[in-house]
Amino acid sequence: MLLLALISPVLVLTLIFCRAGRLNWLLEMTPALIGYVALAATYRRLRLSDFCYVAVFLHTLVLVYGAYYTYAETPLGNFCCA
Repeated sequence: MLLLALISPVLVLTLIFCRAGRLNWLLEMTPALIGYVALAATYRRLRLSDFCYVAVFLHTLVLVYGAYYTYAETPLGNFCCA
């Protein structure tokens, strides 16, 4: 639940201030949001390891980064292309 509390403000802020548009953000983040709903729904019956939850959290951060800029326009790594 701590990871969900950490990712929630990030999701809300990137949705409000996204550079690529809210529709693009929703299209790129929908699979991750569905995954979080599935993990929350099966938490008591199918508890996964802590490593798995951290991996899902980190992957969601990558998806948020891509949804914020769009993957084609991400500035990470542009320093090497100058």
